[in-house]
Amino acid sequence: MSCEIGQKIVGHRVVIETQTGKVIGDVRNVDSNYSKLSLVNGVAVSTGAKLPELYRIYVKDIVSITLADEEVLSSDNPASNSSQLPLKSPPHHEKKTKPLLLLTQIEKKSSAVLPPQQTSSSNDRKNQPLVMQKVLPAHIKTLNNSIQTDILTNKVPFTKDGDASFSSTLPNYTIIDGIDELYNSVIDRLEKESVIGLSMEGIRIGRFGVVCWIGVAMSDHAFLFDMCSLGPTGVKLGLAKILTNEKIVKVTHDCRFMSDAFIHQYEVKLNNVFDTQVGALVVEKKKYGRFSKFVPGLPRCLSDFFSLPSNLMYHPRKRQGHEKEDEAIWKLRPLPQHLVEGAVFNVCWLKRLRLAIMETLLTEVTLGTSLYLKEVGDLEDDSVAEKGVAAHLIPMSFKQLALQPKISSNGDPCDDFHDIVPQNGCDPYVSFTRHISHVRKH
Repeated sequence: MSCEIGQKIVGHRVVIETQTGKVIGDVRNVDSNYSKLSLVNGVAVSTGAKLPELYRIYVKDIVSITLADEEVLSSDNPASNSSQLPLKSPPHHEKKTKPLLLLTQIEKKSSAVLPPQQTSSSNDRKNQPLVMQKVLPAHIKTLNNSIQTDILTNKVPFTKDGDASFSSTLPNYTIIDGIDELYNSVIDRLEKESVIGLSMEGIRIGRFGVVCWIGVAMSDHAFLFDMCSLGPTGVKLGLAKILTNEKIVKVTHDCRFMSDAFIHQYEVKLNNVFDTQVGALVVEKKKYGRFSKFVPGLPRCLSDFFSLPSNLMYHPRKRQGHEKEDEAIWKLRPLPQHLVEGAVFNVCWLKRLRLAIMETLLTEVTLGTSLYLKEVGDLEDDSVAEKGVAAHLIPMSFKQLALQPKISSNGDPCDDFHDIVPQNGCDPYVSFTRHISHVRKH
């Protein structure tokens, strides 16, 4: 993008086509190197979904730019007047781009995405288990069935008219992909928080993997840090002091490999962490008297503690033997909107889940306090003195709070892990997933 072109499109409403889809919005600015531009008031053309308040697009990913009321321009349709915006199209785009929808058509949007037309064959396929066997890397491009394609790209399929997407459960969010004034203001804002949600998306997360996104959530807003753009500097110049701050509680869900990535890729050791997966395991131990053999995924926890319906949750999907290939979608820029919402979903519920787990774990404290309130207050006058003499002893009523050890069928204490896995919170479109560790029998 030349300097002249950059100056012309700032302030204009444009339609931008990339390899992943089309968006419409007002150009707020173009960076000093003319390598990326920022949109405000952005909307995804295909779905009508609102984009983050400041949405950045790399120029190298742009196929064509169209003024909202002008003809489409691409490298094969060079401009001769000042309103045209010629761009160098990627090598595999050699045909002319067709004119886009009129502005009045594009701006018609609603909170729910319109479902695609389904044929009887797609309805039949929808009820079949997801194919898990190995296929060629280009499998997604060759599939014609829309439901199956949505499953393999981690997109929420639609089942019937009127279904709402899980975006209705999301707070406002902002994407951070540069160390600028916005980045610094977000770090200053996070430093004032006492509890934040923390998540990580990428390829084989850990010391040998690729960290693509770091999600941080407050109560009413989430931030997605684009680590492919920010790199290690993006952690050292601000995020590190949030992650290591002992006064800020970091709420995670399975911090094992996330911690490994922070230590070995960014030289950052997390402090003051509350892990909701650990909390959920302890809650299950209170219920069954022993730990579960399988760790609960985030969707199952949200179903257990909030009764959140499965269609309002994000279910990550990876095929056995193709995990690295399927996770590579997190490197796409701009990131497809349904994955942006998936990353926000994975971090925005963590603070609420922590409180729900703490309340559950404190159930016995609450019940014991209720017994204390009645221990003396409900007595007759002549019994109060006797209680005063025995005040140093635990009340006998506390026997009802004692946990009974689980006994196996042969009468011996059961110390092994149990393998009881509830089916709630499971992805209805997948018959097996190692991360939720369940097998559904058909």
